[in-house]
Amino acid sequence: GWTRIEVQRGIEQIAGGYVLQVTSRYPGVDVPMQLREGLPCEVRLGNDLVISGYIDDYETDDTATSSSVRLSGRDKTGDLVDCSAIYKTGQWRGVKLERIVADIAKPFGIAVEISPNAETGEVFKRFALEEGEKAFDAIDRACRLRAVLVTSTPDGKLLLTTAGTESSGVR
Repeated sequence: GWTRIEVQRGIEQIAGGYVLQVTSRYPGVDVPMQLREGLPCEVRLGNDLVISGYIDDYETDDTATSSSVRLSGRDKTGDLVDCSAIYKTGQWRGVKLERIVADIAKPFGIAVEISPNAETGEVFKRFALEEGEKAFDAIDRACRLRAVLVTSTPDGKLLLTTAGTESSGVR
C-alpha cells in the first residue's frame, strides 16, 4: 500500500535516510499496521537493499476522504550522529584507524568494513575523544587525519575507503 518513497544516500553522507508514505490499511486486510517509532526496518528497491535502520518518525494524515501514514528514518549509522562517543579511557595509543573506528562503533552494534584497496595509514601515536563529542564527529576527525572517507553501507555498516586509481569509464 505504499504511495510515495524517497531515499537519500550519498558517499559523503554518513546516514542514509528515507521517507515512505503508505495507506493506513492494505486493501483486503482488516488488521491495522503494527508500526511505531524505534522499530527496525529495511528499505528495498526491488531486490536491492538500500537502507537498513530504524523508524524515526511515524505520522498519520487523516482527511475526510483518505487516511495515510508517513514513516521516516535513517540507517543504523544514524545513532553515531545522535549520540556521544564512549570508550574506556577516551584515548588510544599506538593503534590504527580501523581499531579506533571499531571501538567507537561497537557500543552501537555497528560493524566496520575496509575497502579492499583502502590504505588507512600509520598507527596513531595518540588519539583522544573530546568531551561530549558525538561518535560520528570523532570517527570523522580520525578519518580525516588519515585521508580516509567514511560512509555507510546499505546493510548499516561503516565503510572506510580511499580514492581509487581506476577509471570509471565515464567521459
